[in-house]
Amino acid sequence: MSYILTVTLNPCIDKTVTVEKLDLGGLNRATAERSDVGGKGINVSKVLLAMKESTLATGIAFGETGKNIIKRLDRLGIKNDFLTYDSGESRTNIKLLDKASDTVTEINGAGATVDGDMLSEFIKKYTSLLDGASLAVLAGSVPRGIPENIYETLVSIATQKGVRTIVDADGALLKNALSASPYMIKPNIFELSRLLDKEVSPDDLRSAANDLLSQGINNVAISMGKDGSVFANENEFLRVSAVSVTGGCATGAGDSMVAAAAVGIVNNFPLSNLARYASAAGSATASKEGTEVCTLDEILENVNKVIIK
Repeated sequence: MSYILTVTLNPCIDKTVTVEKLDLGGLNRATAERSDVGGKGINVSKVLLAMKESTLATGIAFGETGKNIIKRLDRLGIKNDFLTYDSGESRTNIKLLDKASDTVTEINGAGATVDGDMLSEFIKKYTSLLDGASLAVLAGSVPRGIPENIYETLVSIATQKGVRTIVDADGALLKNALSASPYMIKPNIFELSRLLDKEVSPDDLRSAANDLLSQGINNVAISMGKDGSVFANENEFLRVSAVSVTGGCATGAGDSMVAAAAVGIVNNFPLSNLARYASAAGSATASKEGTEVCTLDEILENVNKVIIK
């Protein structure tokens, strides 16, 4: 049975701390705390598992934090095959939720440094794992030592093996990946502005999507938080509403969109159905605390609330 392969080169433990009102420079007492295994590709695998889709998570994990990440994946029931090293430590990220202002302040750890031998070893593992993959999702930041063209390399390897790819990254990682023509990309509107080296407004999204499609990308999804999203291919341009949610933390909402889009691709959904499920998944996760992700029932409950133009 084939699986959707997710790549998280910079996995982490996400610790979410809630305070009633943040006092900068003062003593703050937590009203709630939670700790989750994270990283964009891992978050995608969480949602794929919730959607009853076969998935395998891979990446590079370091030290005791890395061992903790793998233990947590095992407990969640997410199949995984990470390259592991005893030296160094994988990241721990802090997400500080201020309930008074309904804002989240994030502090992301740096993590360990990857050397050339480690990267070569990971690429060998990745290439082997593609043999059982129906699709590969390449998502998130990368540790120090990994070149900014890594996703371009991984997309090219997947394409040579006949495996379609989704890239969800930012900056040079995404820009370089375009050279290898991934099957789908999912920037948010701010990442899109950086990608195109110009300010992009909602009115500019059709031309921006066409620009990306002309570079060999088959599908483009652009997320805009509470303002919804845009999905486009060579035949269609869809503006998609976000389902209104209250409370929660938006962390992982974009990853949930990617997961649902991946399910749509491997199951040959029309673009409108893919967009509907992706938007429903993103909105459901946005209502959650910490980096908890949506359930299948929550996605199905939201699907009919999504409006597509």
